[in-house]
Amino acid sequence: MTTLNNLLIIEDELFQLNWLHELCKPLAKNVLLAQDGAEALKMIAAQGMPDALICDLNMSGMDGVTFLRHLANDDDACPVLLLSAASADIIHSVVEMATLQGVFISDALSKPVSRQQISECLQQLPLVPPCPMPRGGTVPPPDRQMLEQALSQQQIRPYFQPQICVETGRLIGVEALARWEHPQHGILSPAYFIDPMYQHALIDQLGEHILEQSIIRCRQWLDQGVEVPVSVNIAPSELLDVCFADRVFALLDRHGLPGHLLCLEITETEGYDDLSRLLETSARLRLHGIKLAIDDFGTGHSSLLHLVQSPVSELKIDRIFVANMLEDSRYRSAVHASLAMARHLRIHTVAEGVETQAQAQMLKEMGCDSLQGFYFSPAIGANELIRWNQQRLALVQ
Repeated sequence: MTTLNNLLIIEDELFQLNWLHELCKPLAKNVLLAQDGAEALKMIAAQGMPDALICDLNMSGMDGVTFLRHLANDDDACPVLLLSAASADIIHSVVEMATLQGVFISDALSKPVSRQQISECLQQLPLVPPCPMPRGGTVPPPDRQMLEQALSQQQIRPYFQPQICVETGRLIGVEALARWEHPQHGILSPAYFIDPMYQHALIDQLGEHILEQSIIRCRQWLDQGVEVPVSVNIAPSELLDVCFADRVFALLDRHGLPGHLLCLEITETEGYDDLSRLLETSARLRLHGIKLAIDDFGTGHSSLLHLVQSPVSELKIDRIFVANMLEDSRYRSAVHASLAMARHLRIHTVAEGVETQAQAQMLKEMGCDSLQGFYFSPAIGANELIRWNQQRLALVQ
């Protein structure tokens, strides 16, 4: 059972505040009480951040939503248990907001809550909130010279995450994901170098490099008797470049790769300033057999419009929907609707971020075509993929 040193309760209704106080006494050495967010912030400034806090949302002074925004500015923010009589959709939105701002919401309960509910949640409160993603440790941020050197020496190269056919369990494709094989710091993820690539105007050079290296690897697999399509991420701005399609065709010709073995995933992080130009490039790519996929569907700009207007052949369900669909009916409904729409449009579907057998089973029952995620394999090197595929074939046979 977790024993807290300091617990802060923020609740404007006096009876509820006293009830929570009595309930929490056995679970914390010191229980602090505040009747709105402003009072709570003063306590934190004077006495330091508590180990955890319980927070109402609708309060007469500073409400819980505003308080959470202020809390997010503190690097030492503690875990938060939300209690509210607000509707489920409002609570859901607040949790999403707080999480995006870096506040760890350990749980969110709808009032009225039982003694057992609140007791169980308090006993399970973590003393140290989990860090959502690595911050790079002691690795210094790369400068332009380091990035240019990494590209010229091919230290940054594609790793490949398998995509599995739902019906057969076999390898049906791979997605190329950039990794930096740093001579001192080992393998570094894109979280370390993508933003600096943008800052130093090297992102297009990186994209061209990963695209060509992926085509080369795909050709090598084909020579070894393994025909597996490769998906490469591109930005929508690439499709607005009149020369982009010709560059892709030249790469395919240079390395002798058939167009149908290449899929370009359009990351939905930008809007489309010139739809006619985008459609022109998309049509030319598709005429050469190259597939187009909408990546991170539902999280970017104009996804639905792009899906209907463009000659898209594949739709990728973003990992955030997959991660939450088992516990949250809203995410589950979004996945179900996306898959149904793609099925009616006769578009192939891929679910990203599959990490459990339960997720894989639900997606299969919903009619998803293929799956990708750590449940099957992380992104692996090109040579390792061949061995992985052999083991996978033996397993499904």
